[in-house]
Amino acid sequence: MALKPAFATVLATAAAAALALGPSGAASASVRVTAGGNNGASVGGVTGVPAAGTGEDCPYTAFCIYTGTAWSGTRFDLYSCSTFNLYGWNGAGSWANHQTAGQEAWILGANGNVITTVPATGGPDNQILQGNYDWSPAWHVKPC
Repeated sequence: MALKPAFATVLATAAAAALALGPSGAASASVRVTAGGNNGASVGGVTGVPAAGTGEDCPYTAFCIYTGTAWSGTRFDLYSCSTFNLYGWNGAGSWANHQTAGQEAWILGANGNVITTVPATGGPDNQILQGNYDWSPAWHVKPC
């Protein structure tokens, strides 16, 4: 049984990317093969929860990213000062910064370049919300 040409191309591209060697000589695990949108999107090491649809569901001390616009879909709460890998984020979503006062967040590209600097909050009673954000160029998030 032969593969359809479009699927064969996607499969070949994914295989080539998966086998590409990174700077340390180890195989790279950062592969994106999706048709668009954020359905099925995930964050490495973080379990998503259903979003409430208001950005106010983002817990204090977290930077939250949402698969849907207007804080809908699945919410991922990022707490630690680590770089989180994004998988399947290829469309419009949203974010909420509810970290402690003075904490910025960075949305990063494939090479770790800063795409967006999310402004710091003023404290527990303040949040900075973005209801429509294009996650397509984003590969990583660093919430501090």
